[in-house]
Amino acid sequence: MVNIVWAGLSNTGKVKENNEDHYAIVPPQYPELPYIFALSDGVGGRKGGDLASVRAIQVISDYFVRHLPKSYNSPEVTQKAFEIANSDLRLTGSSNANLSGMGTTVVFAALFDDTLQITWIGDSRAYVIRKNNLEQVTVDHTLPNELFKRGSITEKQLKNHPCKHHLLRALGIDETVKPEMVQIPAQNLEWLLLCTDGLYEHVSDIEIQGAIQKLNDPALITKKLIQMALSRGGTDNVTVVVVKMAGTQAKEDKTSKNRFGIF
Repeated sequence: MVNIVWAGLSNTGKVKENNEDHYAIVPPQYPELPYIFALSDGVGGRKGGDLASVRAIQVISDYFVRHLPKSYNSPEVTQKAFEIANSDLRLTGSSNANLSGMGTTVVFAALFDDTLQITWIGDSRAYVIRKNNLEQVTVDHTLPNELFKRGSITEKQLKNHPCKHHLLRALGIDETVKPEMVQIPAQNLEWLLLCTDGLYEHVSDIEIQGAIQKLNDPALITKKLIQMALSRGGTDNVTVVVVKMAGTQAKEDKTSKNRFGIF
């Protein structure tokens, strides 16, 4: 396993009263197992979004760790974990009228020695940097993005669409769950960044890459990016997880030892 440094930070923002974002960082407990980095955002306008977001990544992470996946069988384990979390949220919502319809986005990254697997549902995002180029790995499961893929609207219309936050997929909403998954060779990966829409609503991809390259420290980067989002209105909860994959030259962030878990 490569040595890595990471940081995570979440902020309620300047408009909403509650923070419905959560993130999780889970180190490998056995050789050949991955680091886990996960992030979720309770679906706005629905009851129980804060509970849905924390419960989802807890159930997914717990199942993933308990079944001790290796890189070759990780896709099946991850799919099953998402299905169990989906059923859990639907059962919880159906048994409590105050939580009916609860849902959440999830982006779940498993970093093995040779592979980075990213699984997601909703519009929380994952980015990687390799060879100094920022790449958005995930594709937003939103109505405007689907219209854009079909060629019904332009890129400019996509960015300013009045329904840009209308989700087509989320965990807990439908009986069947359809996350997407990609596997990326870990070789040459330099950075991983997970974020909720509260970040990219206010901070561009170019600015994200600039902050990473200028500061070169996960803790400083998370603080800077959240400060930028807040300074431009902070209209939503904003959460960022940054992971530096620096091969054998970096050392594990010892200050994070007591911060593993869900936040």
